[in-house]
Amino acid sequence: MDVTSRFRATEGLIREQLQLIELNVRGANGLSQHWEEFFPDYMQQIEDFAQTWMADRIRQIRLIYASTDPRPSNADQVLLTLNALESKIRSMTIPR
Repeated sequence: MDVTSRFRATEGLIREQLQLIELNVRGANGLSQHWEEFFPDYMQQIEDFAQTWMADRIRQIRLIYASTDPRPSNADQVLLTLNALESKIRSMTIPR
């Protein structure tokens, strides 16, 4: 099972459990609707945080490599890898 399928399956299982709680716990009506409203925004926050974290770490590594003397022998390869990673940050998203 790929990541997207597993993610969606887990989301569905959570929804099912909340619906069971609604059926069996007095005062829990609407719990699954709250989940449906909350979940997409929460996932967006996680995605935004992860993308920002990644960009910050890439900048941090570049600064370290720029200030290191003597320059590490693998610096060119590391910087190329950082460029490749950086170009993919916006495509690093949570499956929906």
